[in-house]
Amino acid sequence: MNIDINKLIVKAVDIIKEKCDLPDDGFLSGGSLANTVYGLLYDVDTKFDDVDIFKLKKIVKDRESIHDSKFFIQTDIKKMLINGVNEDYLPYVKEIGDNFFSIDNSKEEGILNTIEYYANIESPFFITGFDLSCTQVSYDLKNKEPFYTKEFEHFLINKEIVVNNLKTPSNTIIRYLKKCKDLGIKPVKETLDMVYVFLKHYKNIYVSESYRFFKEKTYKKFKLNKNVLEKYFIVKETKNKGSDSLLYELLLNENAPVDKEHLDKIDILKQYIDCYKFPKFWKRINNDTYFENIYKNLYFFMKDGYVDTNKASDIDIKKLGCLVRYNTKIEYNLSGFNLSDQIKLVSLLFERFHDNEIIAYTILHQNVFKSIEFSEKQLKVLGFRTIIKRQTPTIISTFKYFKDGLYEEDNKEQEIYF
Repeated sequence: MNIDINKLIVKAVDIIKEKCDLPDDGFLSGGSLANTVYGLLYDVDTKFDDVDIFKLKKIVKDRESIHDSKFFIQTDIKKMLINGVNEDYLPYVKEIGDNFFSIDNSKEEGILNTIEYYANIESPFFITGFDLSCTQVSYDLKNKEPFYTKEFEHFLINKEIVVNNLKTPSNTIIRYLKKCKDLGIKPVKETLDMVYVFLKHYKNIYVSESYRFFKEKTYKKFKLNKNVLEKYFIVKETKNKGSDSLLYELLLNENAPVDKEHLDKIDILKQYIDCYKFPKFWKRINNDTYFENIYKNLYFFMKDGYVDTNKASDIDIKKLGCLVRYNTKIEYNLSGFNLSDQIKLVSLLFERFHDNEIIAYTILHQNVFKSIEFSEKQLKVLGFRTIIKRQTPTIISTFKYFKDGLYEEDNKEQEIYF
């Protein structure tokens, strides 16, 4: 399906301008723009409650200069440029790297919400942090440039709303069902199951408890889909400290129609659940035992495209998992490779130095690798350098070593030189 998403975005902006006065600068982002684009594409009536404009207040050089940064994300963004001659568009993916932004303030004027923020770059990369794929779109009002992610493109082509992160799980599932209803898209049961499981294990997850709560505005959206939501959740009211307003929280309905097999499986993996990776790999964890084993042992590396082979053995996966579990430096040094290359590199080093595996281990610890191809001469040099570095002890500690592919504890004090 070929879609000129740029033209649709530009046309959608013109339609929104008819409903409210847009400023001359800032990024028109999120639901209003997304719903309008969807309506144009499929010739259906869509609506929106408000219009969000993000205005960059100041570019800052480092995250530490922002004391109340809301979240920190790193991902890709697809920026579509319009060719002024024939109005064709040229897509490309721009690596953003480690970027961040912090919301400074927001104000409402009618249906227009203006959000001022700090960031380290000018582009609206923050849309990659939006929890629903159907909202990851933006338009630069000053430079007249559309932006959107590959997830938004998937949403338009497949008529499927995907939960990209569960930073605010209660808000997300309520908004998910509202978006489905607004756009005439059938909700997916697996998505409801996923949020249920996530909330069940939230205490095991590094996430602020404040993200569990939502306010009256979201509670009204809950009531619009209470026939579905109440099968899974029970709403608890809490008095907001220092205010007369109420906060709401989703508690679990013990009789929820969650797939028991999936629930039991996730109970085992609960320590490997976070708000970004878990929703991304939820379906594969449930339906692919091979992938589940890799997720459990090599969770640190999980990202799109990491699992590039279906031939990794259990011992390869466990051996690699033990290496990085006990040494975060090795985790960092191997993070640039996919699974198959990691296994090749580790196997190469431990086979070459099979008579003294501490050398292989130390090489992995000391080097950030750009390649997995080594000649015999290069391996000898690596081994020699490692032995030289080990001649000056720095720390006395117990050392975990390999035996039959697994780590065992050596209670003797040994010298560690790296």
